[in-house]
Amino acid sequence: MFWGERFEVGHRIKQEREPRATSLLPVRIRGYDTKGGQISQVACTLNVSHRGARLVGLSHRLKVGSVVRLRYHQEEARYRVVWARRDGNHWQAGLRSLESDERLWGVELGCGLEPEDCRQMLKQVLEKF
Repeated sequence: MFWGERFEVGHRIKQEREPRATSLLPVRIRGYDTKGGQISQVACTLNVSHRGARLVGLSHRLKVGSVVRLRYHQEEARYRVVWARRDGNHWQAGLRSLESDERLWGVELGCGLEPEDCRQMLKQVLEKF
């Protein structure tokens, strides 16, 4: 099953996750915060998949359900904000692709990091925000 496929468990609908790759990638995000204000900032992915991404280092809480644009290198794609939560002094967000984003991540999906290496790199990245 891929992320986004649903099946019923009792009275709740459960969504299965698509396999993800731990990838700390700098991205430019453009969208709206919960107050309706426009945001444009550099953030970092924590993990990516063919259908989504988890962002960290956001200075504003993204509006759940809104559409944002991610830019990585020279490519750009649209995503829907699925969830947003506070993470210390920053925000995290889960995004679902609204188009095929294989062109956005490409080869990066094949590489992964060990959890401890990821924690150290993430700490360094967030210190720069």
